[in-house]
Amino acid sequence: MKTKLTILLVVVFSLTTTAQTWTNYTTTDGLIDNSVYAITIDNQGNKWVGTNNGVSKFDGTGWTSYTTSNSGLATDRVNAIAIDDQGNKWFGTWGGGVSKFDGINWTSYLPYSIVTSICLDSHGNLWFGTNGGISEFDGTNWKTFNTNYLATSFVQSIGIEASGIIWVGTEFGGVSKFDGTNWTAFTKANSGLLNDNITCIVIDKQGNKWFVTGGSLSKYDDVTWTSYNIFGLNAITIDDSGNIWGAGTGTECVSKYDLSNWSTFNNPVGISDQFLSICIDNQGIKWLGSYSYGVFKFEDITTGINKQFSESNKGDRLTTYPNPAVGETNLLLPSPDRYSLIISDLNGRKIQQLTEITGEKALIKTEAMASGVYILSLRSLTKGDSYRGKIVVLK
Repeated sequence: MKTKLTILLVVVFSLTTTAQTWTNYTTTDGLIDNSVYAITIDNQGNKWVGTNNGVSKFDGTGWTSYTTSNSGLATDRVNAIAIDDQGNKWFGTWGGGVSKFDGINWTSYLPYSIVTSICLDSHGNLWFGTNGGISEFDGTNWKTFNTNYLATSFVQSIGIEASGIIWVGTEFGGVSKFDGTNWTAFTKANSGLLNDNITCIVIDKQGNKWFVTGGSLSKYDDVTWTSYNIFGLNAITIDDSGNIWGAGTGTECVSKYDLSNWSTFNNPVGISDQFLSICIDNQGIKWLGSYSYGVFKFEDITTGINKQFSESNKGDRLTTYPNPAVGETNLLLPSPDRYSLIISDLNGRKIQQLTEITGEKALIKTEAMASGVYILSLRSLTKGDSYRGKIVVLK
């Protein structure tokens, strides 16, 4: 059952007000199953949720579900979801390999029966973590790396650097690095890893590798290892400002690390569970999948001196004029570069996209947009830097 609760916290010392809103979605609301293993968000803002009984898509209003009984999904338990550059959805299943959905047709592949993780490289190749190693698929051919290269064949997580280096997290075999030619193994015995059970890998914009390892967290910057003893961590993601957000176990299901301090957020619904997945939409809203209680939506909106909503990871604020906009508005670009821009409504649905803009400013046409508040998500195509802002449209 969808449950919503808002908490208002006032921190006098920093003159900051934070509103926390939790919303819980379960089978009562249309989710296909309450045991959630994976969540991914497409370019239209739809949330794709992998469960123990199929896949559900949430468009901000309603749910659409796909199972073996009404689609070409290979089997109903879905552990991992990825979306490629063409918008195809790839579902890693437990027992049925991989299923691809292009919006109309389904295609299934069987590199190995259990697929736990999916990652895309810069060339569009897909990498699948399986119970038989890691498999690469270039759209035509498959290549698998097993225990001849890895300490153990059960792969649980994958991370890929911008340079193309592959990091493979295994079950009790540590991490393996593949540079396209050579493999290098990192374990608790020969590195700063806290544990050899690697459940999640995320790589930040600076190239730091973050490993969820045995419920804790280890970071590697190619020289130094740094570890954080956090109990019950299952998965992490990184927001546009570089903060680490974690999904954990118990009522303190959300953790945030701003690279200086850790914060935890209690689940006000009072549910103690394993939260197995976390992702962030283009409004900064966190979406978590729980083992027993469905999907949780977590909003933390900060106002005051430490206002974050319209600031970027570099502290630059997107400027538009006129704002409110009637018919059109101008967006000032942060610096000379190539950018892409996505405009979304407050439900996370993509309204407009500019695939490449340059110069000092961009003209945004708003005559086809309904009156309301919209989120601007600007990203550098060369550096990967992200910027946020908002506009008000009047008719």
